[in-house]
Amino acid sequence: VALERAEAGLSSDTSDKTNEEIKQKASVFDVDPAGYPYAFEDIDRAIEYGFEVQDAFRDRLDTTDTMVVYSGQGCHVYLYDPDKMYRYSERNRRFITNWLTSDLGIPIDEPVTTDESRVIRLPYSLHAGVSRIVTPIYDANFDYREKATPEFLNGQ
Repeated sequence: VALERAEAGLSSDTSDKTNEEIKQKASVFDVDPAGYPYAFEDIDRAIEYGFEVQDAFRDRLDTTDTMVVYSGQGCHVYLYDPDKMYRYSERNRRFITNWLTSDLGIPIDEPVTTDESRVIRLPYSLHAGVSRIVTPIYDANFDYREKATPEFLNGQ
């Protein structure tokens, strides 16, 4: 489907165009991620949810020790442990997940949130599955299609 949508806007003669012009003409930049179970609207909404979670942590848990991060395929909210000796256990994370989903209606990827063996996406690392930079963000209008693209993909 994505390829068909891209081909629909492309003429057969592209010899005088740059790669960037061809992609723009074919609307490649507007095509939803092929092969993944989400669309750009889903990523946009995930980012909005990320800031709702950050607000809930501030308002209800009385903490500002958080970071909202575009992960390459959505959004993560890091809640920092205030006490190095404490650590949020799986039980604590499960409670927070239930609170966010049941009481606030915010959908959370429970396995990612509660499973202690999951690896955190390190800010500024590359999400190799989608070639996007894991980026701390400060508002829901973050342009991940432009701002999280690594330099080696620019101009191609």
